Formats: sequence, structure tokens, C-alpha cells
Amino acid sequence: MNNIMLLLALKLFLIACISEPNDHGEIEELDKEKVQQLYCNKEGIDCEKHKTDICVQIPDQFKHVAAVGLFAHDRGCKGNAYYFDGEFITLKELTPKALEFYGWKEPSKREELALKWVKHIIVVWESPLNYLPKGFSEKEFYQPMSWTEEDKVKVKLWIQEPAGMRNESKYRAEEYTFDTEGNLENIRSLGSKTISGN
Repeated sequence: MNNIMLLLALKLFLIACISEPNDHGEIEELDKEKVQQLYCNKEGIDCEKHKTDICVQIPDQFKHVAAVGLFAHDRGCKGNAYYFDGEFITLKELTPKALEFYGWKEPSKREELALKWVKHIIVVWESPLNYLPKGFSEKEFYQPMSWTEEDKVKVKLWIQEPAGMRNESKYRAEEYTFDTEGNLENIRSLGSKTISGN
């Protein structure tokens, strides 16, 4: 009788492990072509015909997360969805789940993690500015930075927007706030700048 109960308990445990493998961090690293094909299947797109129109970015810093976008001729790739842990989800849904997976529960990791998240996931289709661009004064420019304020982690940086049809460069500054659970609580505009010519 004890052996039967033991076998039954073991079987239930194995079923639970198979049903919920990601509870133990078992989320696979992603492959661009695989994600592209999954996105085509989800949207009913002929992948062979429209392969060049579907952009997939998997940053080295977050190999379990893919940003998926569609190519627009006037600006390059435009974000459409994110893929993580077997599903396509929005940035709002993705952020707390993925940040927890990458170690958000450890407060000492949050500032560095939030900064990387903004630079490589949130603005993946744009260019975070790590240098003083032509046309900026030293007074108005700052490097990407993160800090903790009243238990919330904040990130601020300048971003160069994708080139459009005009001979100009557009920049914007933003501040991102993450709560203790890793939710992206707020995005605040800190200003913008347009520089004409080369």
C-alpha cells in the first residue's frame, strides 16, 4: 500500500513538473528564425514571402526575450510585440515577468537591470545615446543613468529616434520608473531636440 501511495505521489510530482517547467527558471534561450516563424504562424503571415518585413531582436543581455517588429520604409523596424516564455505579450505584461526571471527580487541588482532593460528592450528599435552628439551642449546632455528613489528604480537617458525622410536628427529624453515588483510604472518625457542637416 505504501509503495502504491509513493508511486502515485511521484507520478503527481512529475506531472506538475512537466506542466509548469518555468517555475524553476527553465526558460529557453531564443533563436531569431524560430521566433520569426512563431510570429508568422500566430499572425497568419507567409514567412517565406514576408521574411524581410519581420524584424526580430534578441539582445545579448536578455537572451530569453525577443522584440518583434515590422519593417516600415520611412523609419526602419517598428516594435509590435515581445516574445518570452512561450508567448507573445505586450511590454507591460513582459516587464515584471522577465525582470523577475533575471533577478529583480535582489534589490542590489535592480538599478543595473533597469538600465539594461530600458536600453536593450524598451528602446530596442531606437538608439540610446552614450556620447555627446553634434548640436548638443555639455550642459543639456547626460549619459544613461539609474538610481533608487523611495524604493522605486528610475532610469533616464537621451534617445535618438530612427531617421525619417527629412535631413534631420530627432532626439528625446525620457525617465522610466519601475516599482518594487518590476512593473514599468511610468514613462515621463524630459524634453526633445531636433538638429537639422548632417
